[in-house]
Amino acid sequence: MTATHTPEEELARNINTALNRPGVTRKAAYDRLGMTRNTFEKKVQSGGFTIPQIMRIADIAGVRPSALMPESVTSEREDKAAA
Repeated sequence: MTATHTPEEELARNINTALNRPGVTRKAAYDRLGMTRNTFEKKVQSGGFTIPQIMRIADIAGVRPSALMPESVTSEREDKAAA
């Protein structure tokens, strides 16, 4: 049985994974986003980041922005590109 996750949960998981990469700190992320640690962690939990914020997190973590996006979002883009 496969557990399904909301897009917000997937985004949170992907961000956490990216921020756990060697040499990447959560402090660098929230500082560069101009947020307090508390605000940043709440946004991670809720998946409440804007696209520009997601792009900045990807840059900080050294990953492509698409690596952070929920699978449902990237699947929709692939479906449209194939059409």
